[in-house]
This record gives sequence, structure tokens and C-alpha cells, in this order.
Amino acid sequence: MTELVEGIMQEINDCYKGKIFLSVKDVSEILGCSQEDVHNLSRLRRHQKKPPRIMVFNEVRYPKKAFVEWLLLERGLQGIEK
Repeated sequence: MTELVEGIMQEINDCYKGKIFLSVKDVSEILGCSQEDVHNLSRLRRHQKKPPRIMVFNEVRYPKKAFVEWLLLERGLQGIEK
């Protein structure tokens, strides 16, 4: 994992302690957009454009590490090792 991912993960872990998965509200705070925008992002048809997510009952949850990696890849930052 690159230093960039580790740094971002540390910051997110500090803000969202004890959470393995982020909620729609958490993601909207991180991205600086509305919760409706996050829902719309999850409804995109193109699989590679959607953030990694799981459904827990009727709610969407985002794995923290996978979400950060997806975000960096979407922003065009290369060199992320898995």
C-alpha cells in the first residue's frame, strides 16, 4: 500500500473510529457533497465508476480501504499497490 493511501486511511480512521464500513452520510462528508449525490453515484450503470459498496439489509455501506483506493484511482492517481 502506498504512503498516500496509508496517510488518507489514517485520517479517515481518526475521524471514523471503530467503523469498518462508511455510511452514506460519512461518504458525503468525505466528498463534500449531499447524501443524495452519494446515492446517485452508487446507482451509476458503469461498474468501474461505482465506488465499492455492500448492501446491509436496505442500507449501502462502503468498506473504508476499498473506498479510498477507488477514490484515488478515480482521481487519476496511479501506482497504488494492492
